[in-house]
This record gives sequence, C-alpha cells and structure tokens, in this order.
Amino acid sequence: MSTFKNFAIAGVGNIGAVIAEELLSLKASGKVKEVVLLTRSSTKNESIDKLVSQGARVAAVDYSSQNALESVLTGIDVVISTVSINALDFQASLAQAARLQALLGFDLANGKASYGADGNALITFTSRHDIARFLAHIVTTLPAEKLYWSTFRIEGDRISFNEILRQYQEKTDKKVDVTLRSTEELEAALKVNAYDIFSALHLAWARGEGIVGKPEEVSNGMWPEWNPKKVIELITP
Repeated sequence: MSTFKNFAIAGVGNIGAVIAEELLSLKASGKVKEVVLLTRSSTKNESIDKLVSQGARVAAVDYSSQNALESVLTGIDVVISTVSINALDFQASLAQAARLQALLGFDLANGKASYGADGNALITFTSRHDIARFLAHIVTTLPAEKLYWSTFRIEGDRISFNEILRQYQEKTDKKVDVTLRSTEELEAALKVNAYDIFSALHLAWARGEGIVGKPEEVSNGMWPEWNPKKVIELITP
C-alpha cells in the first residue's frame, strides 16, 4: 500500500488537469490528502478554478528560485510534472495549430486523412483520461520502493494509421480519402519550419518512434482492471 498522500502537479494543462481530477476523486476514500497545483501565473484560469472547487490548492511558484520551490513543496510526497521541456518555446503556436488541424491528421467529418510514409508503422495511443487513471492508481497503491526511479510504459492501443482507418470505415461505412506524405516531404517541411509539430510527429511515427517500448516492456499488467480505450472507441460514437 502506498504511503503517498500529498501530490503537487506542475503544468496543469491537457493531461495535468485530468490527472488532478483523478487524484481529487480519491480524496473521499482517504487515499489522497492534498493536491497542489503549481502555477507561475496569477491569471484567472477556468480549469484551475474548477479543480480548486473540487478540493485542489493552488501554489504560485518561481521556478528560477530553488529556495522558493523547496518552500512550496514542503510536505509534498510526489511531484508530477506534465510540462514538456521541448515544447516550452512553441506551446502557443502548437495550441493554435491544434485548433486548425488535429495533430493526427484526421478530418473524419469531411472524410479526409493525412499522415506520413505508408501508414503501416505501429503507434502507441493512450487517452488523457486513461493516463490519468493509471497514474493516480499506481501512486496511491504501490509501495514507495516500487515507485522510486521506476519507468512505467502504458498504452491504450498499439495500432497503425491504416488499421485505424480500416476499423473506422468498417464500423461507420464511411469512406476516407488518404493523403500520404513521404519521409522526404516531411523532412523538407521541417527544414523550412523547425517548429512544424505536425510534420515532426508524423516523421517520428513513420520511423517507428511512436511506441512506448517492446510489448513485454508495457506496464498495463500492473493494473489488469485498467482496461484503457482503443482508438476506434475514441473516434466513433
């Protein structure tokens, strides 16, 4: 049984907020005592306000001050960081791009899809909610010695873009027109714009860099009841 009950979350964005919700849902059972949201800004944030209404506490932090950080984290058992170091410089542009074009390259409403190479490379997909559920479970149930310096590889689905569309078209009876972008085309796009996240992701996936590890390295078995959603469940009603 885990002895960790006090958690701090840095980066309360897409994944961080969901993780916070999962941890807060465990307060009633006594598994979680406190959830602290670390923020650098005093700007009003509806997501944070919602979490506060559910029992979270907000702590302003100055990441450039070691003393300030140590003070804020006094009494905290586990710090969960969902901040992407590589994305700090272009998170704003990434958010804007995501509004205009989903990073997966799927425009299913209009029957179109675009992705890299031949579309056969396997990729790990896991929903934010399932990530949050798994993380909240292990940090509140596993003993400390099994958490220290441990790596947990989880996945909701290991599937190729071609197989996703095959399942989608079979289930919905809707045709999807696919545009394939060669690795050369993706590389050329990145030379023009190094912050082209869409091209960078699809190039990495096409090269086989989109899986969390070998099947035998996946940690799903640590919580057999987890049952994460498959991609087809997430993209169809």
